[in-house]
Amino acid sequence: MRTKILFIGALLSLSLAACQQDAAPVEPQSTATVPAPVAPAPQTDMLPAVGDGVVFDFPYVINKDHGVPGRDGVRNREILIEYSAGTLAQMDERVRQAFKAKGYARPKPATRNGAVHSIYRKEGQADVHVWIREGLPPGERFTAKSQSMLGTIYMVSPMAAPAATATAATEH
Repeated sequence: MRTKILFIGALLSLSLAACQQDAAPVEPQSTATVPAPVAPAPQTDMLPAVGDGVVFDFPYVINKDHGVPGRDGVRNREILIEYSAGTLAQMDERVRQAFKAKGYARPKPATRNGAVHSIYRKEGQADVHVWIREGLPPGERFTAKSQSMLGTIYMVSPMAAPAATATAATEH
């Protein structure tokens, strides 16, 4: 008989505990935030070689890489990449080092309209014009692809080396 009373008492205690849990105020569920869309991941070594195999070692996003009409019927390769780390001076130095590693030289760069303009030259190769700036080039032709873009590197070069330069290089 005593075990029955203990058993009934235990059941009553459990029932009361269950009722109290139901009566407790319900706390609101935590509001999970939906992650924002992810910008394109910066890449390295993915840009098809510029000039004579120049490759950059810093993170960037390719904005444009296509052929455009140039002077004298020669098509130019136009490349715009966005960088998301470093200052204008640091990016200029990193680009210079990448071209130098492949044997390119440059005369003293010029600064115009907030951009550093360099011409990279190598015997037997077409000149590569490079403009490095904070932000996008002026005009409405380009829009940013990366939300983390600090600046751009715009490069233009003929899609084939000029015949006179290529001939001079093979005569040596």
